[in-house]
Amino acid sequence: MISVDSAFANPIVHYGEKGTYTVDYDASTYRGCLNSGGCITLGRKYRIQFKAGKPEYCEVASWKKGQYEYIIGAGMISVTKNGRIIFEDSALTR
Repeated sequence: MISVDSAFANPIVHYGEKGTYTVDYDASTYRGCLNSGGCITLGRKYRIQFKAGKPEYCEVASWKKGQYEYIIGAGMISVTKNGRIIFEDSALTR
């Protein structure tokens, strides 16, 4: 029997005060949905690749589309525009 650490099971759903954020590390996808309405889905082509030598499953994952970067890790989600934080929320798994 193979045991899988739940931290690396796919997809991983993070629950924040402002929304729900789903990351599938195998598919390299991100989906963020705000409680107030509206969702964004970013696929593999928007995933920022990590430098060589870093493990595939890092504490921080990010996707970039245009001027916006979506960063999830360390219990937080943040969205930046041109490097300036425009949105933050907790991102805890249950």
